Amino acid sequence: MLQNHQTIDFIAHDPETDRVVLSMVENRPWGDQGSLLPDLQNKLNTYLGFVLEGQLLEHHPEFKGKKIGFVLQTQHPLGAREQKFVSIVERSHLLPRDITWSVRLLSGEGNG
Repeated sequence: MLQNHQTIDFIAHDPETDRVVLSMVENRPWGDQGSLLPDLQNKLNTYLGFVLEGQLLEHHPEFKGKKIGFVLQTQHPLGAREQKFVSIVERSHLLPRDITWSVRLLSGEGNG
């Protein structure tokens, strides 16, 4: 969950793309006021630090040389503020480091 700023929610290897995927999960609605934006910002900083400071390879040396992707798994579409923020982060910090970004909407069925 995004409010757990210092944790990596999930790490997996996607054999189809040969990419290491670091997923973050958010179930709360984003709302119109950007109230979850600080949580998203802090979580992204944690993920970037984990990769750039070498912690990923320290904990998972088998991923050496693999490309990286960040995925936000959420039950609700991002709000306009979050979309704008992610666009800036993607352009300024992720793409120059060949880190991909994607959002996956989770189905509400079977949850709870």
